[in-house]
Amino acid sequence: MKKISYIGVCCMILFSVVSCVRVPDGILDEKQMEDLLYEIHLTEGLTDVMIDDYISRQKKEILKKGVFAKYKITPEQFDSSLMWYGKNLELYVDVYRKVIKRLEEENERVKKNVEADEMQTLSMRGDTVDIWKKGRTYEFMPTSAYNILPFSVATDENFQFMDKFVLGVHVRMMPDLPEHPRILIALENVDSTFLYKSEPILRNGWTEVELKSDTAVFFRNIFGDIYFPTDKLAPDQRIIVDSIRLMRIHPK
Repeated sequence: MKKISYIGVCCMILFSVVSCVRVPDGILDEKQMEDLLYEIHLTEGLTDVMIDDYISRQKKEILKKGVFAKYKITPEQFDSSLMWYGKNLELYVDVYRKVIKRLEEENERVKKNVEADEMQTLSMRGDTVDIWKKGRTYEFMPTSAYNILPFSVATDENFQFMDKFVLGVHVRMMPDLPEHPRILIALENVDSTFLYKSEPILRNGWTEVELKSDTAVFFRNIFGDIYFPTDKLAPDQRIIVDSIRLMRIHPK
């Protein structure tokens, strides 16, 4: 687990370290990654809400590939960039935080345009609750437009100081890969610091990553993604991820 602070000396040190990371040629820069991840979140949200319209995989792929066409970026560029950012997680999480901020602003805009704010329901109460909002099963294939499944959850009155979060996935049909898939979970605190943790997926079966919130600072967002290098799959291969869950566990 790592904590990055933007206050005082820590701020200057971190800024100098992150800013010195040079994005190589052929890799999407920070702004391009931010724009793409933002659009991916929006398209995932759209397909989750409009299930009947996007029930077929073909329609989902058309929608997702339209995002790449919009920014004139190939799926191969995105794959390579995800691999590079996966090795520079501090920079990746910093980019992701900007994405979450844009999603929050978009959410506020939508809320102002509806008469009744019934779309924002509170999370479930309880000491141990699954707060995963997306589908439980996801299929990664070489033909898939995206090789990540992103998520973000805003806090509400049912979250507490020192909450612990456990992201878990069950993987089937995963072949030997030259690059390990991974799951990532991060917390953004109200003081603009954040915590994150990543765990590689080494084999078929159950994999989980655990992250505990800060003891002194409250948090406002939980975010992250599930990543598979689909460009390394043979044309007839696919990977099934099911039983996805994101547990929120209150401190005893």
